[in-house]
Amino acid sequence: MQRTHQALAMVELIARILKNSQSRKRGSVIYISSFLGRKWVSKAKTILQVLEFCKSLSGLEFPRRRYETTDRKPPLSMDPLSITTAVVASLQVASSILSHCYSVRTEMRKIPGTLIQIIDEVRTLRNLMETVESILDKNEISDQPGTSEQRGDSIKPVIATCLSELQAVERRIRPQDIEELLGSRRKAFLQTLTWRLKGDEAKESILSLQRCKASLNLAISSHNSLRIQNVERLSISLSNKMDKSLGRLDDLSRDIGTAQLNDQQKAILDWLSPLKPAHDHVLAQSSHQPAGSGKTVMMSHIIESTACHAPVDEAEPVCAFVYCNFRNPDTQDPVKIMGALLGQMCTQTRCFHNELQSSFRTSTEQGWGQQPTIDMISKTIKVLSTKRRTYLFIDGMDEVGDTKALVEILVSLSDSSCWLNILMSSRNDVALQKTLSDVCRVSLEHHVPEIDQDIERFQWAACQLDSLSHCRTIRGIKKSLETLPQGLSETYAKLLVQCSPTDVVLVRKIMTWLAFSSVPLTLHQLWEALAIEKGQKVIDGENRLRSPQDILLLGSSLLSASSDGHVALSHLSVRDYLVSSEIRNNPATAPYALDPSMSHKELAQDCLTYLLLSNLSAGPSDTEEEYLSRLEQFPLLQYATKYWFYHARKAAADDELRSLTMNLFAPDARDNFMSWVQVLNADSPFKWNVFPRHATPIYYAASLGLDEAVESLLALTWGEEINAPGSRFGGTPIHAAAIRGHVTIIKKLIAAGADPGKADFNKVTPLHSAASRRRMETIRVLLEHGASREAKDGMDGKTPADWARLNFYEKRSGLDCSRIVGITVGEESCTFDNDFTSEEQDGGSAQ
Repeated sequence: MQRTHQALAMVELIARILKNSQSRKRGSVIYISSFLGRKWVSKAKTILQVLEFCKSLSGLEFPRRRYETTDRKPPLSMDPLSITTAVVASLQVASSILSHCYSVRTEMRKIPGTLIQIIDEVRTLRNLMETVESILDKNEISDQPGTSEQRGDSIKPVIATCLSELQAVERRIRPQDIEELLGSRRKAFLQTLTWRLKGDEAKESILSLQRCKASLNLAISSHNSLRIQNVERLSISLSNKMDKSLGRLDDLSRDIGTAQLNDQQKAILDWLSPLKPAHDHVLAQSSHQPAGSGKTVMMSHIIESTACHAPVDEAEPVCAFVYCNFRNPDTQDPVKIMGALLGQMCTQTRCFHNELQSSFRTSTEQGWGQQPTIDMISKTIKVLSTKRRTYLFIDGMDEVGDTKALVEILVSLSDSSCWLNILMSSRNDVALQKTLSDVCRVSLEHHVPEIDQDIERFQWAACQLDSLSHCRTIRGIKKSLETLPQGLSETYAKLLVQCSPTDVVLVRKIMTWLAFSSVPLTLHQLWEALAIEKGQKVIDGENRLRSPQDILLLGSSLLSASSDGHVALSHLSVRDYLVSSEIRNNPATAPYALDPSMSHKELAQDCLTYLLLSNLSAGPSDTEEEYLSRLEQFPLLQYATKYWFYHARKAAADDELRSLTMNLFAPDARDNFMSWVQVLNADSPFKWNVFPRHATPIYYAASLGLDEAVESLLALTWGEEINAPGSRFGGTPIHAAAIRGHVTIIKKLIAAGADPGKADFNKVTPLHSAASRRRMETIRVLLEHGASREAKDGMDGKTPADWARLNFYEKRSGLDCSRIVGITVGEESCTFDNDFTSEEQDGGSAQ
């Protein structure tokens, strides 16, 4: 209403001006425009009506002269005006064009097609300009130096071109001589009904507008790409900060719990177990957990509930827990598990039993140290549990190395004390069920069908809602509701069939990466992976999707993106469908069917192609800044480095894959090979410089268990490298195979002339490495081929048998405790470490 009054007041003001000018010899210059939200909206379409209205009020006859029109600003140049000014000017011109087109369309009976096209193109271009304006309004600053300048430099010429083209279109569609237009009312009326843009001139204008749209889209996509990179960098930074915070919280909780303990008691806790259950407990309670973590999350809440709800008439209960995980060898050792439980009990009760202290003193007096025994730990737990109600929680029992022995110990403890309660969780393991046949068992298996049905309903509903959201009309929504698919398989099939035929290959590649990647990928990593072309040495920008967000559009409801920038299949059932016979038997969906071995082959080929890019042929980075810049420039580099051999081992036999592998190991690809070795050894940015400059392909082929590659390398002239140092500490290929337990490769190397007793720079032999890892078959093979059991390392003069016994290092020395398992080597009885992983001691790491 206020704007209406303002408009009427403006008309009255113009009328007064015209009345007052009756006695003048000059006409009046009229400027009509409005400024709304920084966007100039032209009123040129109403100028004739306003003038006619004013004439009717004043009774004036306008002199024949050229009227100055100031409905739009004169053309703007990019220098010295800013980008924002140019965008505003472009919006003004676009609005002026649309205003004129709407006026012409209103007055014409037969509307030409070029008029509709011009309206559509200009409207779309104006919307894009408004998007650019909103980006500029936010004044976003990238955390990377030079990013804002690059964005400005790239968008300036685009805006200038758009402004120039819009002005050209406006000149073509508007009458050029206002004086002639106003000279005759009849002529003015006819000109109003005339659409001036026709033929080739119309086509040229439409094409120029389309080119402007494409350029603006690319500029916006580039901006979005920068924003995604910033989000990923921020998420990585936040993740690192969260890890550090969790570490500090873990240390703080440990410090609080041990604040009142003396030095000897703290040393006893370190001696009992290196595990950190408190840290695992914090992670288990995290709101974001991968698939398969249900029982672990449930266990964490049970622990919290038990600890917080003690009986009123009893003392606070003692709660001790351990989370077993196959990724952490320490959590597979019954001794360390029981030691961690006992350590928590001692900390909470402030009671260190005499037998426990005596065993610790005996261990430390022997110099090399002796690991606590199961019997001693069990007796101490039994004594402590007679004083207060005690709860022991073990999650992931099926991942323990000697499950049967641990279960028997726990059951025996439970039978010996009425105050001791034990809760164990595991997957549905038949052997474990037999061992626990007499124990109270709660199985979630009976509820699995119900849970699966609930999950399927939610997933089905989510897919349908997403599909309906793309309908543009109510009729379209109703039609979609009438043809809803019956189940998930039919839903997934419908989503795949809807893909454009030109996108089939791309969508299939997206599904392959997400279904079989070893770890979750970020959206930017997947965007990079999709641009890889087999046989090419560079990433062609024209083969890349315009924006990473296009991946989500292509995948539709089959994909989901997390808040931390990772992308994954929306549900595990999507992967199950992609490898099922159902998708393969349907001709419409068969192109999307995936075979696991073939999919792993495709991923291995893509990873190797990526590692062989010409951009990496410059060799390893010379500085940390250069290394970090390389990781940023090649977002898929770390994944390709660490997982190509994982995919290669799971892939179907293939000559092309074998050829790519040998290309990486070839002498003429030495720089690419060393670039790969640098990233493989740098498990954190500050370790960018720890890689061995003398690395050999056959060492890494032996370490990774690539039998065919080892055979090919031995058959070539590079076979003299079989005794050459390849690791950071001078380990030979036999060192690498020995520590990984690749017995077949060891036999091939020895048959080719490799020395089974050759030591590394620290005088550590392959037998030392095998003894430290309890590789019994490896030990036998090495001894059979002449490896010396009396060889002494160059650090402490220890033999392989000593390394097998060496199971304890005080925490303050920086080394962890180890597991002792008795076996026999030849005629000498000794013990072998189950989880020794430090290359600094064995010289045979794969890195």
